Amino acid sequence: MIFPILADSESGAKKLESTCEECQIPIFFDQSKSVVKELHQEVVLSKMGRMPAIIILDKKGIVRYAYFGDSMSDIPRNDEVLSILKDINAT
Repeated sequence: MIFPILADSESGAKKLESTCEECQIPIFFDQSKSVVKELHQEVVLSKMGRMPAIIILDKKGIVRYAYFGDSMSDIPRNDEVLSILKDINAT
């Protein structure tokens, strides 16, 4: 399951959802920013805001992969993430 969480209002999450018609998953909003605070997700105003993060949990809720970007474009390649997901599902 994928749970994208946007540190924004409900209207901000809905706006982001509307930009991706082929996305078949809801985008959750964290208006109080409690999730991103718990994850220590960094905000860098000179780099346009909150840095991207990808956290993958296994079925038991154990973090199996965590990536915190250094810039808005710093995200892992799709094939890297898919490989990690494949490995997790194989165990």
